Amino acid sequence: MTLTIDLTPEQQAALEAQAKACGLALPEFAKVRLLEHLPMSQSSVLTVEELESERKWDEAFAATSDEQFARMEQKFKDNIQNHGTTLFNLSRR
Repeated sequence: MTLTIDLTPEQQAALEAQAKACGLALPEFAKVRLLEHLPMSQSSVLTVEELESERKWDEAFAATSDEQFARMEQKFKDNIQNHGTTLFNLSRR
């Protein structure tokens, strides 16, 4: 479904600035904001804050070297061994 929304230049500029700050294209940002207000299961809709958090995680993960990742994985495994908790697979995607 495609929607056309008439905005003033000021409204459009504000919306574009918010989208850019979240690292999203304007159409995706507008869609997320619209979906936040629909009466549906909230578990199926990510908020802007959740999308921003996910984007930051993806950037940090992508910037992690294989050596850094191996050290983090080993530290995690050591902590699991020392505390007797179930081990999760930390393989790169």
